[in-house]
Amino acid sequence: MANCEGRIKKFVDAEGTVFYKKLSCEGDCDDGSSCVWQKSTDHHGSTREWCGCTTTEPRGCHIVLYTPGAGVPGSKQEVVCAGICENGECKLVENIEAKGPEGVGSVLTCSCR
Repeated sequence: MANCEGRIKKFVDAEGTVFYKKLSCEGDCDDGSSCVWQKSTDHHGSTREWCGCTTTEPRGCHIVLYTPGAGVPGSKQEVVCAGICENGECKLVENIEAKGPEGVGSVLTCSCR
């Protein structure tokens, strides 16, 4: 089974607005290739992006960057954890980083806890 881990950077600017940027996609696929960011789009134009080996979202615990489409009023971009864990629950882990030019930043991952 592939072992892929996505990392997303979260920024909060001076006005308190939150925005996200995809970072690394680490790990290897069963065929020896590297994990890459994958994307699916629903009928509203909303997208889900995750780190993986195929365009099918993995069953195991992983991070997802959700961006609502034009057909989803009042929604905003968000990061969620999805998938199942053998032990524990799939939870968001946030590591705060120093303040930079974009604002206060942190790196988000998901893990079984």
